[in-house]
Amino acid sequence: IVLESVNIKNFLGWVSKYC
Repeated sequence: IVLESVNIKNFLGWVSKYC
């Protein structure tokens, strides 16, 4: 669903910021 897609995008952003 849309909420899941946003959650995944936010997770990817967090990982990118961490790296």
